[in-house]
Amino acid sequence: MPQGRLEGKSVIMFGAGRGIGRGCALAAAEEGAAVTVADFGRLDGIVNLAYGNQRRAPLEDTDPDAVRRELEVSIVGMLSTMQLGYPHLRERGGSIVNFSSGAASDGTPWMAGYAASKAGIRAMSHVAARATATPRTTSATRSPSC
Repeated sequence: MPQGRLEGKSVIMFGAGRGIGRGCALAAAEEGAAVTVADFGRLDGIVNLAYGNQRRAPLEDTDPDAVRRELEVSIVGMLSTMQLGYPHLRERGGSIVNFSSGAASDGTPWMAGYAASKAGIRAMSHVAARATATPRTTSATRSPSC
């Protein structure tokens, strides 16, 4: 059986329980990655996919508390995973991939909190890319189109 592109690699994925995240986790596993990591004896990458799943509503009906939860899960959660994993990646090399969305720039109606959180992910990912870039460590943002 030929080796996959991620054979022997270990990746933590946050938000991989359903949707795009689940698909990414399955694809990484099919390519040979150990997707579930119990300890950080080895860490080659971090993939942040989580979002707060805010209820869709027109802007005037958007609940500020729901937006706060969305930002907490999406942005603060992403920051926490990068802070947790980066020291291990810096030591061995590896990648951080944060998922954003076209909603961050296209003004998707009925999704104010989601769009704001994805714009924040995009902005923080640019900061991370500059702050963590080494010849062996990279950080990037992906925005799938659905």
